[in-house]
Amino acid sequence: MKLQISNPTPGQVFYIDALGRMPELRFEACLLNSQNQPMHAPLQWTLQITENIWPGACASAKLGRQVVQLQGTSVGLGIWIPVFNAHCGGDAILTVTAQYQGEDYQASVHFKIRGKNPASDAVVEYIGGELAPLTWLARFVSGLNQFDIQGMPLSGKHGAVGIMQLCNPAAQPHQRWSWVHNVQAGMSLLQRQQGNAKAYLNQHRLDGDAGRLTAIPTTMQTAHPNANQYPNSESLSDDQVLLREILQRFLGDAYWQWDENIGQWRPNPPDDSVAEVLRLK
Repeated sequence: MKLQISNPTPGQVFYIDALGRMPELRFEACLLNSQNQPMHAPLQWTLQITENIWPGACASAKLGRQVVQLQGTSVGLGIWIPVFNAHCGGDAILTVTAQYQGEDYQASVHFKIRGKNPASDAVVEYIGGELAPLTWLARFVSGLNQFDIQGMPLSGKHGAVGIMQLCNPAAQPHQRWSWVHNVQAGMSLLQRQQGNAKAYLNQHRLDGDAGRLTAIPTTMQTAHPNANQYPNSESLSDDQVLLREILQRFLGDAYWQWDENIGQWRPNPPDDSVAEVLRLK
């Protein structure tokens, strides 16, 4: 008697497709007698999928070893189709056990779940088009790719992951393996950073009616009858000032620094990332 797994085969690779759908897995096994005839016996199935995340400075790179385990039972034909509650991937092992006439039997097979990158046009459309700042960011940080050439989640600087290179807060497993969920997390992050950028810039802004700077000592307030709300050394509009601050905060750090001597915001980015993002838009 032996327990034999016929599907999947050792080393087989299944892919999360370009649309972001988990593969439809159909596992087959049976208990065979000495004449290789199938025996009717209940089978217990255990699927374990493991992703080892290399440590890095990003919160996304501090999740460590991620394990998903599913279990099922089948009778008769020996077929099991697992149902996933969320996207996952990595190195998998399927273990099947059976008991027949007081004897225990077991078989295992190793295989892989990897991901295929979505079409760039599909990502851009989902984000909101070529004019969306999030599209510019995605092009810059990942080239609109969710996975690397091995089909593993794309890991960038300090362990940031996926199309939006999620760093902090940490990308959860489904955001590592689903480009849609990765982009959704990027959208939420950009929205939060927009609020943070406005709060930061509003520390030093022109009063819309009086045309005077607020949030600085009265003795330093200067009249600017025709100025924008965010006076700056680059003579940029409010939208342009805010955009640069949002983009920089998404990438990390702040773009503008208040200069008390001139009573204006002046650019003080940590690098040329924002300029590169704007060049690629």
